[in-house]
Amino acid sequence: MTIHQYATQTIQSYIAAFDTYAERRQEVQAFGGEWARGVRGTVSVRKFAVLLGVTPSFLSKVENGREPLSADLARKLLELHNK
Repeated sequence: MTIHQYATQTIQSYIAAFDTYAERRQEVQAFGGEWARGVRGTVSVRKFAVLLGVTPSFLSKVENGREPLSADLARKLLELHNK
């Protein structure tokens, strides 16, 4: 399994189980932030936030684990990741 497949599978699982696995929320939140940062790559936070429809401040908080990765944002990231 490639890293791309693993990340896609993990995020899809996270979306499906968003409210079901509260005990894993912190672990998934940290992974979600790291994954969001990886999907963004070298694009600026400001430009990437526009693509996602969120504020740069919120995106930064997600990437740094200070805000949870919502199911909607995870879906948008997954769409961008798979392009």
